[in-house]
Amino acid sequence: MRIWKLSHGKDISDDLYRDALSQKKVWVHKDTLAKAQSSITQGDNFTKIAKEGDIFYLCRGNSHIVLVGCFKTKCHIQNDGWAYRNYDILFEAKVNQGYNNDKHWWTPNDNSTFIEINSKDQQSFEQLILKPFFNVTLLDVEKKLSLVLNTKKMEQYKKLLETNHNLILTGAPGTGKTYLAKEIAKVMGCSDDEIGFVQFHPSYDYTDFVEGLRPIQDDNGTVGFERKDGVFKEFCKKALNSSVKHTFYSLTKKLENGYILKLLGGADANIIYKDGLIKADEKDSKEYPYTIECSKIETLMNKCKGESISGLNKIKENIHLSNDKEASYYWAVYDYIRNNINPFVFIIDEINRGEISKIFGELFFSIDPGYRGVDENGKPKGLVKTQYQNLIDEDDEFYGGFFIPENVYIIGTMNDIDRSVESMDFAFRRRFAFKEIKADENVGMLDNLDASVKDKAINRMKNLNNAISQIESLSSAYHIGGSYFLKLKNYGDNFEDLWNYHIEGLLREYLRGNPEIEKQISDLKTAYDNED
Repeated sequence: MRIWKLSHGKDISDDLYRDALSQKKVWVHKDTLAKAQSSITQGDNFTKIAKEGDIFYLCRGNSHIVLVGCFKTKCHIQNDGWAYRNYDILFEAKVNQGYNNDKHWWTPNDNSTFIEINSKDQQSFEQLILKPFFNVTLLDVEKKLSLVLNTKKMEQYKKLLETNHNLILTGAPGTGKTYLAKEIAKVMGCSDDEIGFVQFHPSYDYTDFVEGLRPIQDDNGTVGFERKDGVFKEFCKKALNSSVKHTFYSLTKKLENGYILKLLGGADANIIYKDGLIKADEKDSKEYPYTIECSKIETLMNKCKGESISGLNKIKENIHLSNDKEASYYWAVYDYIRNNINPFVFIIDEINRGEISKIFGELFFSIDPGYRGVDENGKPKGLVKTQYQNLIDEDDEFYGGFFIPENVYIIGTMNDIDRSVESMDFAFRRRFAFKEIKADENVGMLDNLDASVKDKAINRMKNLNNAISQIESLSSAYHIGGSYFLKLKNYGDNFEDLWNYHIEGLLREYLRGNPEIEKQISDLKTAYDNED
């Protein structure tokens, strides 16, 4: 961890200080001078050297110590030279008094503004600042920082998926891409039933993924064939249907004390969950004569394909109502669910190992993010006729053609050094956003190891990967990910066994044909053995 001392002293007015606290900003002037004989100014420390994710503790001169935070943004410099960074609070001080202990460059009783607490002084920082003022240790700070950064990172992944609908996590083997894909799905708000999973392989095809003919046997033993939905089409059907129930149920929780929904035209409707039923009436009425049934909302979702219904006649026709007012209440609930329907995430592991064009077929068109859901006229934008469309029953959700609902998201994973990557054509690539997952980005997966073993594993992994990057024919795509180190549990935390049975063989495969392979393996082993 990199830790800094930051002081808002007399050069920061009380008003600016209070405003900075409320906005979670810290300020340092870019021209703040260096301390003692340092060749780097404190202004440069703040504006150029400190990074997002660095730790700092904030004090108000020596009057009191305020908080421990971590920088969450890059530095912004104003025209008058004052620079600021936004931060997240990790811990707030429990003791509101000045500091009167040993003096160091980084303590509040020294006249410094922004200075680093180097690694050899961090134990003293723990004893002099963290424990007496915050009642925490360096380990507590490290854990809280990891949690904050991981939350921020997951929100970035979530936004990337929401924006593009299709995302591929790529990177070195063992970096936890599959694990991360499942975590992203959870951050999206998906339950286990709203997450689909499949692993591609060379024999996987369209009939497995979209639809195909499957053998059946009747009671007389006669063998025939029938059309069956593939795993992805079945998942899309589930997203179109099951999410209605989930969203309807979540709406009931909001309705326990009454809830105002907008009717067609903008008027208010009073909707309440009462006696196990959703009831509706005009605003301010207490009679609630109309009951909204989930099954009828599901029927509307199926028949109207989630479109924005502009009139009440379609509602009355599809769920057999005769009363315009009752239909208007159904419209209000239907429109709420249509706009709040739960996301469904489909994960394709090893997406590059399958023959993509053979698996997706005409779905190349439908998976394009621009063709999800329905258009302004309520028509599915990505509608395609599948290869077995003529065999689809009239009561099937996709009788008129197949489309991918707007609430379906796809995450693929792949190792970008696999030779099968070359089989992915540009038409497919442009439909996905690509995010590289580096070996040091997902070390949270090692939390299952004992703390001392985890620290050694992280250090060995970083040292090994740094050495891999020094080899001319390799790069970060060849790094060793954290999932390899999870295998330590199989060998009683013996790092030598992990090297002999897993890591050395992979590295030899990387270096196959290299005339200096033995020297390079020896250098890599030396780096791997370094636990510092």
